[in-house]
Amino acid sequence: MKKLEKTKYVALGMIIASLTCMSVQVAFAELVTKNITVSKGVNLYIDDVKFTPKDSKGNIIEPFIYNGTTYLPVRAVGEAVGKAITWEQSTNSVYIGKHESTSPSILLNNLTPYDIYSSGSGGVYTPSFINSSDAITDNMGNEYQGYIGISGMGTYSTDGPVYNIDGKYSTLKGRYILKGSQKTTTYKSQIIIYGDNKQLYKSDSITKGSKPIDFSVDISGVKELKVLFANNGGKNKFALVNAGLYQ
Repeated sequence: MKKLEKTKYVALGMIIASLTCMSVQVAFAELVTKNITVSKGVNLYIDDVKFTPKDSKGNIIEPFIYNGTTYLPVRAVGEAVGKAITWEQSTNSVYIGKHESTSPSILLNNLTPYDIYSSGSGGVYTPSFINSSDAITDNMGNEYQGYIGISGMGTYSTDGPVYNIDGKYSTLKGRYILKGSQKTTTYKSQIIIYGDNKQLYKSDSITKGSKPIDFSVDISGVKELKVLFANNGGKNKFALVNAGLYQ
């Protein structure tokens, strides 16, 4: 009989008793810390090949048995069998496999870009990045809280923020609008999304009378995200709203 060891574990909800091919949600009303007595020394095999679970820093995470149930580190095992693992802190939930969250993990308004890209094709100038929490209205009368934009743009320039997202997110969603205060403009604009210097998305042009453009872009594995405003001398007439990163 294996020797029992008394070990302190934090019940974080990051353990599972078994894996399936379906999407699984593990939810807890409240996270607690408690002392439990467990049996250690469990060997784990995947397709008859011994597997040693490790965390993101390479530290070994040991499976254990508690009250007759074997517990495995969900992220390490999930990744080993090709299943994405998502931790949703707002609901204290673990998702194995596909998960479409209804709310973003983080808004672009809450991220600070590490660079502002400028094509400079309209002459030598420095574009001003706008990251505002103020309310804004589009040309159709819809109101939003907060927006991202660029001002001081030269003719035919393409400028925008560059973010380091380190491959943590799967989807970028947002809406590109013409500001209500500029609804009579004849200038046109598009939003362009780049991931690791590869163009992932380019919207249709918006101008006087155009409806806002909603977009959803797959950014799985992307480390550097560019969100560019392509303007024909737009000078702060267009804005990005409801922009969020989803896991």
